[in-house]
Amino acid sequence: MVSDELVFRMAEAIAKAEGFHVPNSVPARCHDPGDLTDDGDVGFGTEQTAGPHGAKITVYGCDDDGWTALRRKVRRMLSGNSRTQPGPNDYGGRPLVGRRYGLGAQCRRGLVPAG
Repeated sequence: MVSDELVFRMAEAIAKAEGFHVPNSVPARCHDPGDLTDDGDVGFGTEQTAGPHGAKITVYGCDDDGWTALRRKVRRMLSGNSRTQPGPNDYGGRPLVGRRYGLGAQCRRGLVPAG
């Protein structure tokens, strides 16, 4: 079972890595702290990002909705039930998630448990 504390800490770390707290950033404008694309258009459109890895970022109606979606995704990732991310026993699981979001140092300092 994945603790709520771990889910909240990992979601906050992902939001920081994605730039959610930067004014006028894509995640801030879209109320999408995780730059999620899984939900598509939930009634507020999507925002297409540029670059070689551009994607249609889901626009949520408010920050609370975006946080709920991110925490749901993080819980699925950490419990091994994600369709798109490795689980805790796949290729290192949580450490791999940490590397993807540049959280290696945070994991080592205990801000986001690595295992």
